Amino acid sequence: MTQNSTKHTITLTDRTILSVTEVDEVVSFDDTIVTLSIGEKLLNVSGNNLTVTKLSLQDGEVVINGEIDAVVYFEQTKKKSLLGRLKK
Repeated sequence: MTQNSTKHTITLTDRTILSVTEVDEVVSFDDTIVTLSIGEKLLNVSGNNLTVTKLSLQDGEVVINGEIDAVVYFEQTKKKSLLGRLKK
């Protein structure tokens, strides 16, 4: 973990309620996967019948309800511009 990582909290209750703090953005969501941006990382929450029951980006808090199967972090990839890709 890098020194400038955003400190956040994840609370999972009975694999049905997930609360996450310090969320910058909800990147995407449907009933099987929710992707959140937290600092320089992305957080994927996967499961079934997922719903975002609380969304407060001012406070940076998101609450997800449903049958939660996995919570996985991954790095955000920076897309190269068209000019950057053509220079190869």
